[in-house]
Amino acid sequence: ENYSKYQSGLKAESNVEFAINDAATFNKYAESVLGVPKDHITYITDALSTKMKSELEKLVALSNLESMKNNIEIIFYYAGHGFPDKETEKGYLIPVDITGSNVTSGIALSDLYEKLSNENVKKASVFLDACFSGGGRNEGLAPGRGIMIKSKDEEIQNGNLVVFTASSGDQKSFPFKEKGHGMFTYYLLKKLQETKGDVNFDDLAKYIKDNVEQSSLLKNDTLQNPSILVSPVIGENWKNWSLKN
Repeated sequence: ENYSKYQSGLKAESNVEFAINDAATFNKYAESVLGVPKDHITYITDALSTKMKSELEKLVALSNLESMKNNIEIIFYYAGHGFPDKETEKGYLIPVDITGSNVTSGIALSDLYEKLSNENVKKASVFLDACFSGGGRNEGLAPGRGIMIKSKDEEIQNGNLVVFTASSGDQKSFPFKEKGHGMFTYYLLKKLQETKGDVNFDDLAKYIKDNVEQSSLLKNDTLQNPSILVSPVIGENWKNWSLKN
């Protein structure tokens, strides 16, 4: 959330409004609604690059354990800035200490997807409340640039992986100020609360997409289209997946 705290020259408008509340509530729901044991949850706010990368490597190490083979389910949630590399148009997750001019020091989406596609992982679900156009909920990390870049769609090559993203192409991912959340996260949490987590991904995806698109047009006069990426290995089976089982 607090990028301006760790980067000189950034205004408060470059922070990702409500990102900590998003993460805190998702963390709470993971335990109380989805039934994830507390000691199986890693919860980080205002993450530095070294911390994000070390925790991701820890997750990879756990998924490589022989004792965990074919019995691992991963839920990865992120709220914060995304940013494209202007040369390759690849998208990156941006820790609070990484600048808009140094995006390749962040976490490449392609690397994240590859790490979560470990053959030992039975199911990996990713939720990204970020945009990858150079914009942000209020203002991006490079507000003076004056352009938005349409980031390249990252393909998932293999593994049992489904990715929910808050917006598409060169769009922004907006806050829902009245609710104190990102708009994508608000409807994700709302559906989990209403169903106690017992909702398949097909219904969850349709609910989020319909509500975010409508609310964004009404409140922001701008379209925000959540999207889904699915590993080709899964086919249509992802539609019956649920976070609760």
